[in-house]
Amino acid sequence: MSREAEGARAGAEAWAVRAARRVEARLAARSHWWSPLDRGVLLTVRTDYRERQLSAAFTVNTVDAAGAPRRVAQARGSGRPLMILPGLYAGLNEGLFAVIAELAAQRGRAVLLVEDRLAAGTLALTGGEVPSLQRIGLELAALARTLPAQPDVLALSGGAAAALAAPPGTFARIATWSGALDIWATAENLARHLMPRFHYAQVHKRAFHGAGLAAPPIATIPALLAAGAPCGLPPDPLLIVHAEDDPVVPASVVAGLSLDDGQTVLVAPAGAHLGFGTLVGVDVYLTPFEEEPD
Repeated sequence: MSREAEGARAGAEAWAVRAARRVEARLAARSHWWSPLDRGVLLTVRTDYRERQLSAAFTVNTVDAAGAPRRVAQARGSGRPLMILPGLYAGLNEGLFAVIAELAAQRGRAVLLVEDRLAAGTLALTGGEVPSLQRIGLELAALARTLPAQPDVLALSGGAAAALAAPPGTFARIATWSGALDIWATAENLARHLMPRFHYAQVHKRAFHGAGLAAPPIATIPALLAAGAPCGLPPDPLLIVHAEDDPVVPASVVAGLSLDDGQTVLVAPAGAHLGFGTLVGVDVYLTPFEEEPD
């Protein structure tokens, strides 16, 4: 390995370690009322997904992404661009993701909030096609090329798998949260847990019916997404934050990942599935990407 490559890898590793420590400190600073409540996905369902319209700082456009129409919300800013990739079925007005995008814009970041391919708006545009993760990754790379600089990416749940399917070098840095990195593990776990399975089945139906389309069986979706996309971990700086009490993806799936330099896993004691925004405030999502004091 060349000296330059060694320096780049060391820098990536240092970023991931610092980012993980900062997130851990932010979580630890919160009061203990948010310790595990054993309510899991119920707590997330009730609070995270209420509709929230984006402010006038954002423009919503239909963008050609490698030949596929994608709905995106964009805010201009002076900081490095931040692409936010929500989980499966998430639209531009999903409460948790809209709040994160708003906070990033308020802090001066250029923001691109990308609607999921299985959200009603984009399903309608694409005629109900369920693409592979490999295809979604190529679309994300095309969107990234429209930005003035190589973006950071904040990916949540199934959006993490899509981000990792993008070609190497698409993103400068990646953080994934409560990370359904492995869609196959998610599907396996849903088969054993009634409440999460019921919730995701209902979300699945709403997305397709909202686009005026018949909903294919939810059990078929993971295989369609997985087709042709092994979804390995990229060489980029990567921080994975997961909750010990996630009822959808067992923490063991994420903690057991084989990591390289510059890749760090932080397993927090609580947070449910995407519950960090509920339990400790959505500002903690942006902690890895905020400027550090000199």
